[in-house]
Amino acid sequence: MKISLVTLICLCLLFTSCQEDEPLDLEGLEWLQAEIADIQQSSLAEYFYINEAEYKRDRVFIIENCCPFCSTVVSVYSEEGELLGYIGDSIATDQLKDQRLFWQPEDAACFQ
Repeated sequence: MKISLVTLICLCLLFTSCQEDEPLDLEGLEWLQAEIADIQQSSLAEYFYINEAEYKRDRVFIIENCCPFCSTVVSVYSEEGELLGYIGDSIATDQLKDQRLFWQPEDAACFQ
């Protein structure tokens, strides 16, 4: 079965156009908006990112970084902004289900 070059190009365009970044839905998450604003003001902003996951059937946010010279404690927050605990201390990584990237700065250094 031969696939023409035009077909391949159309398929590539179709798949990449569907994967455009969608705007963040921060409605009702004012505390997270403030956290993102604080991170963006930091001199280490490029190393920080926020993941979203499910923990005990609730949506949670995990503020992480890939800072090569930082000693890091990874915090897990409820949708309401309540600190639920820390990964490796009170929360095990296998308790966080469907973890995915929620936010990263434009100049992110972590996922390159």
